[in-house]
Amino acid sequence: MAAALQSLAARVVALALGSAIATAAAQSPAQPPAGEGGVVAPPRRQPTFVRVLDPDRAPVANATVTFAGGHGVFGERLSPADVQTVAADARGRARARLLPGLCYVVWAVTPADENGQQLVAEPEQFFGAGSLLELRCRRVLQLRRALPGEAAWGPAESLRAVLLPPRPGGEIELTRDDAGRWLRPPFSAARFELRNAAGEPLWSATSLDKGVPPPCEVRVVVRDPDGQPIAGAVIRHRVAQRPSWAIGGLRELSLERLRRVGVTDAKGEATVVVPYRGDPTKAPAGWLMLHVEAPGHARIASGTNGRHFFVNDRRVESVGERFEFVLPPVEPVYSAAGVVPPGTVGQLTATCKLRTRGNSYIHDVRTFVATADAAGRLSFDNVPDDVHSVRLAVLLPGQPEPVCFCASTGRVLPPALRVPVVPPEGRYGTVALRVIDASGGPARGEVATVVTADASGLLQRRSTARFGLDSRGRGRLGLEAGKWIAVVLSREGYGAKAFDVGAGIRDLELRLEPLANMKLVLRDQQGDPVAGARVRVEGSRTVHSVDQTDSALRQFALDMKGRWSALQTDAEGRLELPFLPIDSLTWRVRLTWPGGKTAEFPVEAREQALVLRPV
Repeated sequence: MAAALQSLAARVVALALGSAIATAAAQSPAQPPAGEGGVVAPPRRQPTFVRVLDPDRAPVANATVTFAGGHGVFGERLSPADVQTVAADARGRARARLLPGLCYVVWAVTPADENGQQLVAEPEQFFGAGSLLELRCRRVLQLRRALPGEAAWGPAESLRAVLLPPRPGGEIELTRDDAGRWLRPPFSAARFELRNAAGEPLWSATSLDKGVPPPCEVRVVVRDPDGQPIAGAVIRHRVAQRPSWAIGGLRELSLERLRRVGVTDAKGEATVVVPYRGDPTKAPAGWLMLHVEAPGHARIASGTNGRHFFVNDRRVESVGERFEFVLPPVEPVYSAAGVVPPGTVGQLTATCKLRTRGNSYIHDVRTFVATADAAGRLSFDNVPDDVHSVRLAVLLPGQPEPVCFCASTGRVLPPALRVPVVPPEGRYGTVALRVIDASGGPARGEVATVVTADASGLLQRRSTARFGLDSRGRGRLGLEAGKWIAVVLSREGYGAKAFDVGAGIRDLELRLEPLANMKLVLRDQQGDPVAGARVRVEGSRTVHSVDQTDSALRQFALDMKGRWSALQTDAEGRLELPFLPIDSLTWRVRLTWPGGKTAEFPVEAREQALVLRPV
């Protein structure tokens, strides 16, 4: 058993070290090749340190520690997947050299012992190069799982399986034991993905218990609005769509796991094979979304969402014996000429609409990638007319950090990108941020978030971007010209500061303040301390605020809520509850433990500890 997991670790190391980005001289997959913006020299890597501890805080030797990072504004088609895998030494220490500016996650696993137990540290997110981190492991049984139904998709040796931890990067190649079962670390936040021999996603799930659905043939016909067949339309199965960068409740990007399953013939018809139980045209029995696109036409989705049929981005009561797509012609979403240098690579994130009933709809995020032509114009084809908003981020030739623009309502780019008379230097600039932590030193390895101060009718979270700070607490990001707010939330402190971006580089310093803290003491009816009680959130109250900085901080309230889940009272019944002091937001919580609970109380700063008793 231990040998099996050691084999797993060896394969992970081989994948990481064999990657083109595993050394500082390597070119990231996100960097445009020659002819598409040229090669960007990667910045100098910085040492980043982790200490791995067991549940008793003793060092864990020989743990496999994996660092995985990417840009905080791109999906997987443009973001680098910088993966570094190292082994912890006898004192539980591990060091990797990471790229400044990227945002990373890290996790650790040990080989299973003779009893099948191993130590696992769940993915810790997010941090930048130069961090000093501590990973606390839990002791668990190694998971061995058969996957019912996989034989229908080909011989076992042709199938691959990976575990996908939370973004921004990295995946764990899984191996099998002698009985053919998949061996996997028991990460609670990871997703299993089965792939074919070509490495394309076939099926994705968080649990393997129900197995992969059998191959199902689905007939498709694609026509234009006049009923004429569209030949050569590309049909893709969206195997999964998972939100990324879910820190502080912000989920502005979405990762589409797509597999090309067919192309229409001269009659506009095709038969595709997808995993599905039953007949998707007769009764919805799971998720099946097919996306079809052709040059000059909108990318349209049809399928089932588990309970309902969708055809042409609209919910319907029934379908015939095949899914019919009607692709309306659309003009590209484009920028003015000269907005960006030729060869710039851009990602347009479009929040499209799946219409349900009346004016109601479900947000459906789709991404589109384009390269600027010789005139410096970006043009994105296939974007549907019916969209809620669009958001653009670009990689300029010769510049390692991205440039991010605000989201705009509807299917048009912001005015700064559409008005030809505005010179390029008036459209965007760079913020060079320096952050001082609450103790007075550099906020090394923290992650900064910038939020627009002018949402223009959209939620602020539609226009956010993240970037990692280095060991000096410094980082850079390109931004659309205008008003922004920089926010940093660390383990001990927080800070937010409004600033303007214009042409050139804007130097900005942000000093963090200590988090507010509420001291609690829990006693039973006899006055004795109660240990092991945890925080349960009962609700929150938000009042309107015209202060955009206050609103920006409120986006991170859920991150604080997530931290509370790991807290519990000590042997003296004491607990300290850190929180963001936001005037417009009040949380109500209670303490709970087996057989008891307290009354609800508001989270607020107090000079004296609040003594709580059971109710």
